[in-house]
Amino acid sequence: MATAMTSPATTAAWEWRATGTTWRIHHTGGVDAGLAATVAQAVERDEARWSRFRPSSEVARVNAAAGRPVA
Repeated sequence: MATAMTSPATTAAWEWRATGTTWRIHHTGGVDAGLAATVAQAVERDEARWSRFRPSSEVARVNAAAGRPVA
């Protein structure tokens, strides 16, 4: 797993939990709240679709099908 390096002047201005980890937007200026929310929503959509821990995800449905075709 890659670790992002930040300069001492860079701060995590926005963070949230998803995909079993803490996501952070690092920058040297401000983060528009709307843009940060858009990023978080995109991550949430992917997690809802691909998580093996959420029973409603596509991955969980494929696993539950045990080799049968899944739409």
